Amino acid sequence: MKKLITILFYLSLFSFAHAENKIAYLDMALIMNKSDAGTSINKQIKTLEKKLSDEINKKEDAFKKEKQSLLAQKNVLEKTQFEKKILEFNAKLNDHQKKKNKEINDLGKKRLEASQKFLNEVTKILAEYSAKNSLSMVIQKKNIVIEKKEYEITEDILKAVNQKVKKIKIN
Repeated sequence: MKKLITILFYLSLFSFAHAENKIAYLDMALIMNKSDAGTSINKQIKTLEKKLSDEINKKEDAFKKEKQSLLAQKNVLEKTQFEKKILEFNAKLNDHQKKKNKEINDLGKKRLEASQKFLNEVTKILAEYSAKNSLSMVIQKKNIVIEKKEYEITEDILKAVNQKVKKIKIN
């Protein structure tokens, strides 16, 4: 009986070792940058960044002019009046900095939300592809040291993403 258990144990190890585990890899950065939806996300983010940058630069230029004007009045105004104007200016500048930081953080959140929506769609496509092609595991290319080109599925997934995910709107 003990021999039978030992033989069954070794047979199960042998069959497990020879079981076919299909592993594939893909380049998620390429899918994000080359897919229609990923390109759309990047373009929308760049547009929002440009708009925000322009607004911030415009406001900061106005603050520089206001500061120069204020400094020009230093010798004309009474000391208490000048100090009061400086305090008001600093308060406005601090308020601007807080708003600027909030807007930058909001833009980062929008980028993250859009990327997450995109990743969720890609994950669904990967799940379908894995089931259809009997894949045991899909790994990101950035985590691979040595690769065989035959295991790369990036182009297949890119085609599927372009077919199934049209555009992700950033709010």
